[in-house]
Amino acid sequence: MEFRIGINLGDVVEEGERIYGDGVNIAARIEGLAEGGGICISGTAFEQIGKRLALGYEYMGEHTVKNIVQPIKVYRVLMEPEQAGKVIGEKGPKRTQWRWAAVAAAVLVLLAGGLVWNFYFRPPLSNQPPRRRWLFLFRTSLPLQCCPLST
Repeated sequence: MEFRIGINLGDVVEEGERIYGDGVNIAARIEGLAEGGGICISGTAFEQIGKRLALGYEYMGEHTVKNIVQPIKVYRVLMEPEQAGKVIGEKGPKRTQWRWAAVAAAVLVLLAGGLVWNFYFRPPLSNQPPRRRWLFLFRTSLPLQCCPLST
């Protein structure tokens, strides 16, 4: 008979013969993710264990589990001696990359909006008739005979 083991570090409430709480619930859900004869641990347990044990770990990603709001990071324990000290498949969080991309996009939208307002919608500063600001691009390359440009 092969057992599955799920390990989590969290709060446990004991009442008589019963134990319950988020810590127990997460451990039970992680146990279901383990292979027969295997061990899976949560991200909180992994952070505490680190590389203190002569074991390797494979990052299995974040999993959404029943009755828990936030996704749980799950690691599979590799017990082979050649895997000791390794963490396979763990990548840095991508959320910060998305945050920087969102900030950059917001800055570009604000800059483009400011330029559009400045060149097309801003009222003239004096009583002179408004001139077409975009025509200065063509002043040197295209002589316009039909409408003289004032400087």
